[in-house]
Amino acid sequence: HHPLVELPELFDAADFLLIGEGHTNPCDHRVQEEILQVLAISGRGFVLGLEMVDVTRQEVLDRFNRGEIAPQDLEEELEWAVTWGHPFLLYLPVFETAAAWSIPVHGLNLPAALVRTVGREGVEGVDPEDRLLLPERVLPPPPEQLLRLQLQYGLHRAMLGDEGEAAGLERFLLAQSLRDTVMAEQAVELFLRTGKQVVVIAGGGHVEHGWGIPGRIETLLPEAAVTTIQPWRGGKRPAPGEADL
Repeated sequence: HHPLVELPELFDAADFLLIGEGHTNPCDHRVQEEILQVLAISGRGFVLGLEMVDVTRQEVLDRFNRGEIAPQDLEEELEWAVTWGHPFLLYLPVFETAAAWSIPVHGLNLPAALVRTVGREGVEGVDPEDRLLLPERVLPPPPEQLLRLQLQYGLHRAMLGDEGEAAGLERFLLAQSLRDTVMAEQAVELFLRTGKQVVVIAGGGHVEHGWGIPGRIETLLPEAAVTTIQPWRGGKRPAPGEADL
């Protein structure tokens, strides 16, 4: 008897199920694997979207989805060390589960180099060819998230350069909003194209309080049912409203 089997109604009711993670936390990855297995066992078809893979690598994932690439070979095929960087072995069970249950996997993110360029130079610094990957409209963060992002900017300022606090903060907010907007757009496109539940695995900062990807999905598709899951590892209780589960 699997403990997560007691929660199928919460999983089944969601058009979008978003699972936050700490990228280097083995516990979080173990829970992801178990959730995917429970969903697969339930027999309801779904597709999996990942923050960890950008949209320009979808051709590799398409070959994986067709069974032409083994899960263990994705590290090399996706150039994981340079495109994501966090240990591939932590994510391997997710890909193994996808292969075992024929769960289609899709990349949701923008290339990291493009986002870094926006953070340093704004959209003006992006090559014309890469601009085709950008959304027509970047959805801004909700007001309640702005304070959190401003605090994060203080940690990132050295990476963004020092051309002025206001300009640097504006570019930082744009880069963060850009990623959340694109990942939400990709998830919505998957839902509309496949008609299946979309399960998204992303960093907890993109999921918490519904601020990042979830809120933008609801903006793009107001009728969508969105469920969020955040890791809690004991100690201080999660903040109210941090996630549905």
